[in-house]
Amino acid sequence: MIFNQFKLFSILEPSNKESYKYYMDILTEGIIKHYPDILECICSEGDEVQSEISDEVDLLIEMFNKIESAVNFMEKSQKRIITDKYHVHFNGFDPDNNKEIQHYTYFNFLKRYGEVCGEERSDAFNLSLHHYRWMIKKYEPYMHSNTLSVKQIKRICLKKGDESQVLRPVYRDFSEAAVGHGMHVIKEPELYLHDN
Repeated sequence: MIFNQFKLFSILEPSNKESYKYYMDILTEGIIKHYPDILECICSEGDEVQSEISDEVDLLIEMFNKIESAVNFMEKSQKRIITDKYHVHFNGFDPDNNKEIQHYTYFNFLKRYGEVCGEERSDAFNLSLHHYRWMIKKYEPYMHSNTLSVKQIKRICLKKGDESQVLRPVYRDFSEAAVGHGMHVIKEPELYLHDN
């Protein structure tokens, strides 16, 4: 397909015919070392979806699939409690947010080719990339488990109403506790992120 596109462009843009012939020769001769030249031509700088982004989206999808699968096997009363109190469904990405555009692009690519089983759901409060990363951090200890327990889901999922707590730092006042005593700072297990 790429070869045919270059051939078409060589006809439509005779002034760049030699450049397109160069790219076609790389493809027909299978010159692997020069494949990056073709990629440069196809993708403009900064538009590519980085591998780390794809990996993060894949992990996110895996996490939500496990959560939703576990929720689907719960008794109705337990299921209602969990879905009412916790964000257990994937809400997608914001295409208007520069920090999420690559995630959005990759997720739509997966949807287009049927590689994503679950669908985006819209709740009153859409989760952001910061929320997802907070959840992934909580999911990491359980990522090799085939199924998730109710207790694990409660640990992983963000509680509805606590969304703003994840987006702003929590400040602790140690001034009074430190008077006359040596001060020790202990890192909390929770991850709090700034929303820049």
